[in-house]
Amino acid sequence: MSNIELLELRREVKQSIDTADEDLLIKIQSLLESESDDEWWDSLPKNIQEGIEESEKQLDRGEGLTHEQVKQLYPQWFMK
Repeated sequence: MSNIELLELRREVKQSIDTADEDLLIKIQSLLESESDDEWWDSLPKNIQEGIEESEKQLDRGEGLTHEQVKQLYPQWFMK
C-alpha cells in the first residue's frame, strides 16, 4: 500500500469512527484490545515460553492426556 493510499485509508477510518454508533465503537475497541492482547506472550519470562513450547511439542507427539483420562486418574480433583 502506498503512502497516499495509507493516508486515505486513515482518513476514511477516522471519518467512520466519528460517525459510528455505540455498537460499532464497542466492536472497534474490542478489536484494538485483541490486537494488544498478543503482547502477553512477550511479557512472559523466557523459561516459561520455552516450557509452553516444549509442552506443545509433547502434545504434537501424542504424549499428553485427554481431559477424560485426567478425570479418571485423579477423580479427587473433580469432586464437588
